[in-house]
Amino acid sequence: MKKYYQIRASIDSRIIGKSESPLSVQIKNKTFYEQSGKYFLDVNKYFEEQLNLYDNFPKNLEGKMYQKNKNPIDIMNVMPFYMGLQFAVSEKVVNIFDNLSVDKAEYHIEEFTIAGSNDKFYFLFIPMLKNEDYIDFSQSIFIEDFNEEEIIFGSYDVYRKKSKDINYLAKHLFVTFELQNRDIISLQKGKPFYSERIIDAFQKENVIGYEIISGGDYKIDLHFS
Repeated sequence: MKKYYQIRASIDSRIIGKSESPLSVQIKNKTFYEQSGKYFLDVNKYFEEQLNLYDNFPKNLEGKMYQKNKNPIDIMNVMPFYMGLQFAVSEKVVNIFDNLSVDKAEYHIEEFTIAGSNDKFYFLFIPMLKNEDYIDFSQSIFIEDFNEEEIIFGSYDVYRKKSKDINYLAKHLFVTFELQNRDIISLQKGKPFYSERIIDAFQKENVIGYEIISGGDYKIDLHFS
């Protein structure tokens, strides 16, 4: 069975120096901010416009490093948060996806520039999949954010009603078996999962700026049913 991993932008001081957060690229474009807020406040709007999202995404953007006097690396966060936009990545990362022939339906890139750098960088979008279409709520295990009590909702409708007022963290997600054909799986509930062959290629090519999530509240175990 294929293995999948979740990753985040690195907080290793040997990589990012003395910083309280991962290296980040800040975008100040007005349209970017407007779209960011719209989708953050209304996930249904994101799904309604998902097919046209990239057509409407602002072009020729320039970002700047949020941390002063820091050079860009292969994987960085983007500010502000934008639904479905995972990282700012270098050309090395894009070449890895191309060389592995990762299905273009599983990710999308938009080129942009970073002030002070002549290298190419890209926004890495990972389209999200709806919870109700792919998660088996009769088996998936969640915990309440505060008391860490485990709960199985039994159905999506029960989950939707109970999660309106309480934040539940996914711990074990059971998803439809068909998703195992993917290299990248991104569900509403949790960070995207990347196939073992992608992570192996990152390690082989010495991609800088990510770390595997191996524990804590945001570690989710993925199962196929």
